[in-house]
Amino acid sequence: MTGLDKAKEMADKIRKESENKFMDENLTEEHSLSTTTQSNLARPFMGVPIGGFQELPVSMLTLPYVVITQTLSDVYLADGKTLAPKGEWYFTDTKQTTKEISFITLRAKVITVEVEEGGEKKIKTKLRVLCVNTETSELFIFSLPVSSFNSWGSMMAQLKKMDVKNSFEYSIRATVKPAVNKKGQKYFVGDFVIADKLTKEDLLEMREKLGEFGGALDSVQSDDSV
Repeated sequence: MTGLDKAKEMADKIRKESENKFMDENLTEEHSLSTTTQSNLARPFMGVPIGGFQELPVSMLTLPYVVITQTLSDVYLADGKTLAPKGEWYFTDTKQTTKEISFITLRAKVITVEVEEGGEKKIKTKLRVLCVNTETSELFIFSLPVSSFNSWGSMMAQLKKMDVKNSFEYSIRATVKPAVNKKGQKYFVGDFVIADKLTKEDLLEMREKLGEFGGALDSVQSDDSV
């Protein structure tokens, strides 16, 4: 047996052991509803399916952010000249916007990030959500400001009342609605509504995606502010 064969055999053994532990301990029917997964949660090792990169975890792949275009921030569409409309969801990879997104939540996490505003660095709290777009099956990360926490929390409360065990059992429809602060300034927040229940086949697929990409929220990625 060559050294490469031994390495492959050991990688397969580690992958199988971690998969079994992940499924047995963390994805049982008794698993309580939570959109936050601990960073030390056992996850099956999934290598990048490209020759030479197999020993790197799939979670290293950079995923696009989806953010809300705000009144005071100018961002541009893909042509680099046209201003993106305000109050819509903006994809940082394609630089396109949409008024509505249907998605499935795999994992969510509250973080603090350093952003620059007016030449000054500030610390902001954000909710980052690892999602699967139900129309394209592509993964992305919502980056939501504190102002959108209430709507997200209301949606979670509804899921809890429905006795949902995992965040990915239902798809969610996200839109954007206007709001006004105490100074009379207009801004936009996310609005989240529970949509369709997933089939057993879809649930299995979401479990696999969570195992593969769940660590993406723990990876150091570039600032998502726009």
